[in-house]
Parts: sequence; structure tokens; C-alpha cells
Amino acid sequence: MGSWLSERERRLVAGAETASAATPIPTQIVSNGEYLPPPQSEPQKRVEQRIFELADANGKRLGLSRRQFMQTGCGMAAAFLAMNEVYGGEVFQVAAAEAHEPELIQARAQSLAGQFIFDVQTHFVRDDFDHKELLGLAKFAAEHWNPQLKEDTSSLVRYKFQTTSKKSTTTATPISRC
Repeated sequence: MGSWLSERERRLVAGAETASAATPIPTQIVSNGEYLPPPQSEPQKRVEQRIFELADANGKRLGLSRRQFMQTGCGMAAAFLAMNEVYGGEVFQVAAAEAHEPELIQARAQSLAGQFIFDVQTHFVRDDFDHKELLGLAKFAAEHWNPQLKEDTSSLVRYKFQTTSKKSTTTATPISRC
């Protein structure tokens, strides 16, 4: 997989899985290989600390470790609460009780099932695209995130428009000729 960073710059960055805390939402900018990210800001550090505080308190209440709690819908609610507290306002519609009542999270998930999803960050490749180095990303993702991707990591077909449009949960997405 290619990178816009020099060898020296690549040594300065780490992947998202190691560069940031294991929170439901990233608390700092990480590099995707195109640029050097800025250091974690003070507000981002406060969000991260608040997520840890909420995870410890609510995880204990639910009989979960911090790590287990972070992997639940309640953990996601806690992250939204932390961002609302630190950044101000009610950007994220979340009730404090959602951080410690799994039934509320389940009810929210059911109420949002079948919603319209408009994806403005969809990626696919042209039929004549033949850069096989992209397959390394699929192998990494299959190994670390989604075992279902192991079905086919030897072909670029999964990245072509016809395949991505059939396998997506997205309802609509804009397509441009950029």
C-alpha cells in the first residue's frame, strides 16, 4: 500500500490501533499514510479522560471491565456524552442514562433500524484499475477487523462499483468524476 509520507515521517506515526486509546470514538487524529497528524489537543485529552471516567463508573455498575464496557452501545453513549461535555452543546443526541442502561441502547438501535443512509464518503475503483497493492489492505482488514473479508482477498472485484453497491448498507451515495 502506498504512502505520501517519507521513511522518516512514517517512523513518526503509528497505526490507529496503537496510536490512540481503545475508546469507542477516536480521541485524536491519526495518519492514514497521507499526512503527519497533529499531536493530541488538550480538548481531545479531556474527552479521552472523561470517556475513561464514564467507562470506569458505568462499567462497574454493569459488572464490566473498562475494555468490555467500551465495546458496548453504552460505551458509545458515554463517548458521545464526553464530547458534549467537553466541546459544549448537545451536538450528539444522547441521554446520560444511555451510558448505563443497555435497554435504552437496544431501544434506540431498534428505532433507527431501516433508516435512510446517505454516504458521502463512498469509494470504489474503475473497471480498468489494476493496482493489486490495494489487496494488502483487504488482507490486513480480514486479519484484524472483519474475518468475513477473508472470503476473497485475491481480487479487486470487491472494490468495483457493481460489488460495493450490492454489498453496502448505504441507501444512497453521490457519485462524481473526481
